[in-house]
Amino acid sequence: RAVTLLRCASAVLEVRAVAADDARVGLRGQSMALARRAVAQHEVLGAYTGRLAANDAYHRHRGQSVVQLVEHERYSYDLNKSDPTRHLVVDPWPGADEPVVGSPLMAINDFRKNPFLSNAKFADTNVEFCECDVMGFTHLFVVASRPIAAGAELLIDYGVNYWTERRAVERYFELFRATH
Repeated sequence: RAVTLLRCASAVLEVRAVAADDARVGLRGQSMALARRAVAQHEVLGAYTGRLAANDAYHRHRGQSVVQLVEHERYSYDLNKSDPTRHLVVDPWPGADEPVVGSPLMAINDFRKNPFLSNAKFADTNVEFCECDVMGFTHLFVVASRPIAAGAELLIDYGVNYWTERRAVERYFELFRATH
């Protein structure tokens, strides 16, 4: 059954639930993005959108609890991370009493089969993030890195650092749950 984010419908992709028998056990029942039609290599699928905040403001606003910050970190993207004076965060995920501002692109999953255990891949990536400066302001797009067939799942590389941090947080939560 297709799920539609009404605020940002897309002619290029659709969002569906990951099947209950999917090999990626940790994603079962969550969202995934599929190509509605064939997509050419280098085609821009859309802008990765959300609230834009300076890194410190983002962490002040979203970091009121570890659980809240971890949920937002799943979907946020750091722009200009190497330049502290221009470090911004794109935050598409809504907080309590906030509307969804992200596009269906936030349903694109990582290409790893079970990233909490290893970096073994589920399938090859077919899209990537592309940061572009437009009149001095950084924009973030999702671009096809190779031709994509209609109906194929869109997969991206979240990066080794992303998963290293997520694994550490999950180990913390496992210890917390075991002692409380």
